[in-house]
Amino acid sequence: MKKGIFLSIILGLFFSCSQDPIFASIESEIALRQFSVANYVYSVVEFDGKYYAAHKALSSKSSSSMNEWSRDSLPDSNGVMELAVGDDGESLYARTLHSIFYRTKGSSSWTRVAGRSGATAVKLIGTGKKAFVVLKGKENGAFALTSGTMATTQESGTTADTVKCAGDGTIKFSSSHALVYNPDDDKFYSGSEITGKVSSCAEAHYYKNDGGKYILVGSSNGNLTRIVLDESGNITDKVLQNDLANEATTIAVDNIWRGGVWVFGDTIFVATYNSEDSQRNGLWGYYKSRGTWNKE
Repeated sequence: MKKGIFLSIILGLFFSCSQDPIFASIESEIALRQFSVANYVYSVVEFDGKYYAAHKALSSKSSSSMNEWSRDSLPDSNGVMELAVGDDGESLYARTLHSIFYRTKGSSSWTRVAGRSGATAVKLIGTGKKAFVVLKGKENGAFALTSGTMATTQESGTTADTVKCAGDGTIKFSSSHALVYNPDDDKFYSGSEITGKVSSCAEAHYYKNDGGKYILVGSSNGNLTRIVLDESGNITDKVLQNDLANEATTIAVDNIWRGGVWVFGDTIFVATYNSEDSQRNGLWGYYKSRGTWNKE
C-alpha cells in the first residue's frame, strides 16, 4: 500500500511539471556549466567547420565540439551584432554598430563592405547561399551581398521592416519571425500557419530528427514546441511540447530571445534572457548525442 502511494506521488509530481518551460525545473540532475557565451546572443551560424556566436563579443568553436568556445577576432571595437553566411558558404558576414564586414574561408582577417551614404545597416540576414543587408534611411530595403560587395539595387518589394530571410537559395522577406523554409519538401510556412498552432512565437525553424519532420518553435514564455509535419511536409494538428530532452536536467530561465533559436542538424542553440538578472542571459545548447540541455 505504501509503495503504491509513493508511486502515485512521484507520478503526480512528474506530470504536474510536464508543461513547465523547457529550462525550468525544481531539481537538477546534471552539473550546469557557467555561460561562456553570455549576455544577449544575437546570431549563431555555422561556417568553415565552426560555430560562430555574436553576443557583442564574437565566440567560435569547432562544429564537432559540444562546448569549448573561445573568443574570435572582432571586425572593429564596436562588437558584433549579427552574423550571416553567404556566397554559397564561402563568406562570413558580420554587422557591427555602424558597418558590415566579411571574411572568407581559411581567413581570420575582416574586410569592410562599402556602405551607402545616408543609410544605416539595421539587419544582416542570410540563407547560407545568399546574404543580404537591410538598410534604413535614404535607401530602405534589402541589398544582396556578393563577395564583399553590396548590390546597387535593392531586392524587389523589400523594406527595412521585412527582415526575415528563409530558404536554400530561394529568398522570401517577411516581418514575421515565424516564416520557415523546409528544404526537404521545398515548402514555406507562413507566420499565421505557425502561430495558429503555437502562441508567443519568438522564432521558428524546420527540424528533422529520428526520421520525423517538425517545425521547432521557441516561445517567449520559455517553451520549445515541435509542430509535427506529415511525410509530405504538411502541417498536422499534433504538437509536442518540451519533449526534446528531460526538463528535470535543466534549470529555470525566463524567456527565449526574439529570433534566438538556431538549428544545425541534430544540434540546437537557444538564446535566453531575463530583464531583471543579466547573469541569466546566454546561450544554451542541445546535442542529440548528449541528450540534455546545458549552458554554452
